[in-house]
This record gives sequence, C-alpha cells and structure tokens, in this order.
Amino acid sequence: MPFTQRLCHLRRDYAIYAETMPFTQRLCHLRRDYAIYAETMPFTQRLCHLRRDYAIYAETMPFTQRLCHLRKEKKV
Repeated sequence: MPFTQRLCHLRRDYAIYAETMPFTQRLCHLRRDYAIYAETMPFTQRLCHLRRDYAIYAETMPFTQRLCHLRKEKKV
C-alpha cells in the first residue's frame, strides 16, 4: 500500500484529510495529545510516543513493520 493509504487505515475517520494535510498535521491527528511535540521530536521518537509499548522496536524494525505494530489488525 502507498504510505498515505496506510496512514488512512490507522484512523479511517481522518482518511479524507490524508491527501490534503501536511504529514506532521496528519500525525498529530492520530494522537492530538502529542501534537505539541510533533515539530520538535525526531520522527522515530514521535512514533514511539504514539504507542510507547513498541518503543523498543522503533530503531530495529523497518518502518512498514513498525506501522503495522501500531495497529496489528491493519497489517500492510
């Protein structure tokens, strides 16, 4: 799947915005509570904050696999 489509699968309710929003803003919409960090943290760290339980994998897994772990039921 193209990345944009995968991101839509993570939160289908924001699918309509996926093509029109900048990536940083889309990431914020996934977890609004981390929006303040989106510009200041490195991407890998931001991804860890989305699901802290997978932080240990963030450096070692390929990105696609990490994205799958965020929502196991939406494996790419």
